[in-house]
Amino acid sequence: LEDEGVTVLHAQASLLRKILEVMEPTRSYPRLRMVIPSGRIYRSDLARLFKYLPDDALVVSRYASTEALLVSRLYIDRHAQFEDGAIPVGRPVGDKQVIVAGPNGEPVAAGQAGELLVSSQFLSPGYWKAPQDSSSPFEADPERTGCRRFRTGDYGRIRDDGNLEFVGRVDDRVKVRGYRIELEEVVTALHALPGVKDAVITVVEHAGSDHLAAYLVTSGERPPGVSELRDELGKVLAPYMIPSFFVPLEAMPLKGNGKIDTESLPPVGGARPLLDQEVVAPRTEAEAAISEIWEDVLGVSPIGVNDPFLDLGGDSLSAIKVIGRV
Repeated sequence: LEDEGVTVLHAQASLLRKILEVMEPTRSYPRLRMVIPSGRIYRSDLARLFKYLPDDALVVSRYASTEALLVSRLYIDRHAQFEDGAIPVGRPVGDKQVIVAGPNGEPVAAGQAGELLVSSQFLSPGYWKAPQDSSSPFEADPERTGCRRFRTGDYGRIRDDGNLEFVGRVDDRVKVRGYRIELEEVVTALHALPGVKDAVITVVEHAGSDHLAAYLVTSGERPPGVSELRDELGKVLAPYMIPSFFVPLEAMPLKGNGKIDTESLPPVGGARPLLDQEVVAPRTEAEAAISEIWEDVLGVSPIGVNDPFLDLGGDSLSAIKVIGRV
């Protein structure tokens, strides 16, 4: 950036966070006038970015797809204020129109989330040598002559200010223990917490049931512990949306294109998570027996007598197993 005098930086959001990790805190880049991340960005990303940028620099939050190219765009300066951790992706550009649709393609009420449909006369004609994949997501737009619609497979909403908000992929909506959860909502809540530099949520199978697992890259001399993370998330998320596991990482594993490689994330369980209390070994035969049951059911070791059950990855199902064993 410095040697080549770069003025516009365009990078995957996950790669951009990696770049921010190696930037020297006291350095600035006066020639860098615009940063264009690909992918979702958060309020914490903006705060870190603007430390290095000149006063008149802009960050561009945008929504695009291979099939529809650039759909919407929002220019952000250092004075922009956002109430929550999610950063909107702006308003449609050119002839693009965005429809927020329900399961059957019907428009949803204002402010509600649904699948994003893009209408334009400038869409991909389909997928090369794959006509079977081209028929489903593309259709004629009954409301606009000469335009077609593309079902993006993305989930989003139109905010009160008219800006589009990307929520996540339709296929990233998961069902865990009977509850339907939008993974990106949990990621957004994590990015809003102090000390969290990057985060990704996955569904993992552990001890015979599905759980949410949070993988985190944190900053500071004392990274937030599991109890602190659970308490803070509990202020903005429903209990069933709080991850069972919090796995600290030195850095997010990335693919060659700069996106997070979820298949390279380490397995959950096994090692004791970062708790607020030290391990207190069992002092009696009864405590030793109970600790052994907890370790067997939760798949975590060592477990001390003062460790909180939920912070170790426990839930109502594993609690029933523990009670039965006890």
